[in-house]
Amino acid sequence: SFIGAKLRSFLAWRGLECQVFNAGQRRRAASDDSLEKNLRSPHSHAAFFDNANKDAAARRESIAMDTLDSLFDYLESGEGEVGIFDATNSTRQRRKAILDRVKRRFEGTGKACGVVFIETICTDPYVLHSNMLVKVRNSPDFAGLDEATALADLRRRNAHYESAYEPLCDSEGASYITIYNFSSKVTCSLCFGRITRVVLPFLLAIHVDERPIYLVALAPRGISTSGRTTREAEYRKAVAQAEDAEKDLALRLRAWCASAKEPPLHVFCSASIRARAVAGALDVEASYTAALDPFVKQ
Repeated sequence: SFIGAKLRSFLAWRGLECQVFNAGQRRRAASDDSLEKNLRSPHSHAAFFDNANKDAAARRESIAMDTLDSLFDYLESGEGEVGIFDATNSTRQRRKAILDRVKRRFEGTGKACGVVFIETICTDPYVLHSNMLVKVRNSPDFAGLDEATALADLRRRNAHYESAYEPLCDSEGASYITIYNFSSKVTCSLCFGRITRVVLPFLLAIHVDERPIYLVALAPRGISTSGRTTREAEYRKAVAQAEDAEKDLALRLRAWCASAKEPPLHVFCSASIRARAVAGALDVEASYTAALDPFVKQ
C-alpha cells in the first residue's frame, strides 16, 4: 500500500490518470464481513489471513478478484491510463489468476493491458521495522490498538503470508520488478520502455525512513556600493557586520549539525562565496550547486 500510494502520486505528477485499487479497503467495506468478524479477537485480526482456513482464503480471493474487475472497469471506461492493484499477490497461483483474468477481459477487444508485478523483499531489520510502523500507524486494520499490540498482530499476519509466499521468478513469464530493502538491490525481468526509464528509477528512490530537509537562507546584506568613495567607512562597517552575522550563523549551524539525532547529514549549498564560507565551517559533507544561487541573491 505504501508503494502503491507513492507510485500513484508520482504517475499523477507526470500527468497520467492513475488510481489505486486496494483489496484491503474493499474487504473492510464489504457488508458481508461476518466471517472476518468471527475470526477476530479484541487484539488481533491475523486469523483471517491464515491460509489453513479455507473459507477465509476463498473470501480473500473473491475480494481480490472483485477489486481487479473494478480496475478493469476503470481502464476500459477511458477515465484511467494506469491502475495499481494493491493486494497480496504473493503466490504463483494468484499471479497466474491475475494474468489469466487480464487475458480473458481484454482479448479480442482491440485494447492492450500490460501487467508488471512489483515485489518488495525486506530482510534488513531496520527497514522491516520502519515499514511495519508505517503500516500499523496508517492502516484502519489497526485502529484502536496500541502500537505494540498492533505490531504483534502484524507480525502474526506476516507469518501467515510467509508460510504461503512464493517469490517471483522468470519461469512465470511475467514482467516484474523486485526491490530488496527499499533500493539496496533490484531485479527486473521483461521490463521495457517507460517502465525502465520512469518507474524503475522512482521505485529505487522510495524510502520508508524519515529524511527531513531543512532550508537555511543567508540574511541579505543590503549593502549598496553607490557613493562608496565618500562613504568608505560606512561600507566597511556594514560588510564587517554582515560577515560577523554569517560567522555566527556558521557556528550555530555547526553546533546543530553536531547534535543532529539522525546522521548522516548532507549539506547542499549555493556556489556563492558567502554560502561556501558558511558551509565550509560545518564539518559535514557538502555539495555545491549553482542552482541554489538565486536563494542567496534574494
